[in-house]
Amino acid sequence: MIVAWLAVALVAGGIVAAVLRWRQTADGPALATRIEELAQRHPVTLWDVNLPYLVVRTVRRCGDVRVTGLAAEMTYYALISLLPLASALGAALGFLERVVGRAEADRLEEAIVETVGGVFDEDVATDVVIPIVEGTLRQERAGLAIGSLVIAIWLASRMFRAAIRALDDAYQVGERRTLLQQILLGVGLSLAAIVTVLVLVSLIVIGPLFGGGREVVEAAEIGGIFDDMWNVLRWPVAAAVCIVFLEALYRFGPNTDTTWRQCWPGAVLGMLGLIVAAWGFQVYLRVAGPRTPQLDDSTMAVDIATQVLGSVLAGVLWVWLSSIVVLAGGVLNAEITRIREGSNTRDDGASPVTTEPDRS
Repeated sequence: MIVAWLAVALVAGGIVAAVLRWRQTADGPALATRIEELAQRHPVTLWDVNLPYLVVRTVRRCGDVRVTGLAAEMTYYALISLLPLASALGAALGFLERVVGRAEADRLEEAIVETVGGVFDEDVATDVVIPIVEGTLRQERAGLAIGSLVIAIWLASRMFRAAIRALDDAYQVGERRTLLQQILLGVGLSLAAIVTVLVLVSLIVIGPLFGGGREVVEAAEIGGIFDDMWNVLRWPVAAAVCIVFLEALYRFGPNTDTTWRQCWPGAVLGMLGLIVAAWGFQVYLRVAGPRTPQLDDSTMAVDIATQVLGSVLAGVLWVWLSSIVVLAGGVLNAEITRIREGSNTRDDGASPVTTEPDRS
């Protein structure tokens, strides 16, 4: 263990030393400019784009448009919308129950409960977490939960309006849409996101066509072949649904003319980044998450508080990183467009275009 930490320290020290030797001098270019020049001198071209230069420009532009800060704003609105979203999800299950039947809706509910319960150890999940989640979902399944749905959509729209500001800055355009247009666009993207999540969960848990695909193949007596094929295809199909939503965000979010074809590179990057972020969250849960110690009354409260705090912090980090990769996908699209149009002049840390302040 000591040797491993020593190796990490040596590597970190070497990186710091290299950066210090290459940092900006009084009569020399900035470090970012030097890296750009190095990438231009050693091109690796794909689809008429110099990939190293594109990576450098994208990373630099992410800093210029404050991707991490706007991702933090998106995370804030995502977190405060969790409770109304849970109520809205329960209402959605109630609606699905009328479409796919009670059995399939129960399967979706069980999958959600198991996913949330898996964050905590068995005792805490069984005694505390699962009853709360089940109570929320089942209570809202009895009604439409219009109030919760409206609140959830409004808060989620604020999250997407932060994403729109980042995309406008990435394309270096000002926000010329009215406040009402911005609100409607944010609400539309929020509804699209809720529908996308519902479709993804339904695809993974009950299959295509909200379970209708299974009825078709069972009538054709090819259920076994269908199960084998769907076990392979469900994840590519889910990835395709995610890419379509991200393309819609990058297509209609920025206040500039883009095409679906121009938006797919960033959508692929965003989808892959979301997968990596989710994988990292799962790794954390396996390493430092659920455990089943022998608890007594004196340690139960402390253990519950520790698990809840750790899981909440990990969840916040996960949402923040997910927001970063989604915004980075939009920045990537903007840089590809700029390079292909020949407007890839150096701005040496130029500030992004300042958009109109958010007055809502």
